[in-house]
Amino acid sequence: AIYTRSPMATAMHAATPSVLAPGRGGLGIGSGHANSAREAFGFHTPLSLRTVADYGTILCGLLDGRSVTHSGEAFSTIEAFLGAEPVGKTRVVLAALGPKMSELAATHFDGAHWNWLTAESMAQRAASVREHLPSSSLHPQRRCRRFENRGSAGSPTCSTLDQ
Repeated sequence: AIYTRSPMATAMHAATPSVLAPGRGGLGIGSGHANSAREAFGFHTPLSLRTVADYGTILCGLLDGRSVTHSGEAFSTIEAFLGAEPVGKTRVVLAALGPKMSELAATHFDGAHWNWLTAESMAQRAASVREHLPSSSLHPQRRCRRFENRGSAGSPTCSTLDQ
């Protein structure tokens, strides 16, 4: 969750598998439960979409091997970089329930992971997000270049011995 770890710490952890298995690593992140993080860990990170966008800007920039300078609402860096350049691409997807988080997944990350959605809702969400993808000429740093092939979904399941 972005409210319990800095984007630099997350980038350092995510870069390690890219050295061991170049091009095969991936990372899924989510906003988590901010209020729990605030109570349990004493973090006072603003609760906003801008916080998620700041996190994605820094995290994805670092994992792309760039030096990152960013001044945001919750997270800021000045010429931050990883000590070892990541090997291969570490794909970063954002857990997104609502349409605004889905749009952030398209503009600041490599894709979205949708959960708790029906197939129909998921199709509507994907279509809506594709409409909001910025053109690469306006946003050359945009991470999600082929969103239609980069969505993922999950649904919680429980195995039982019941027949």
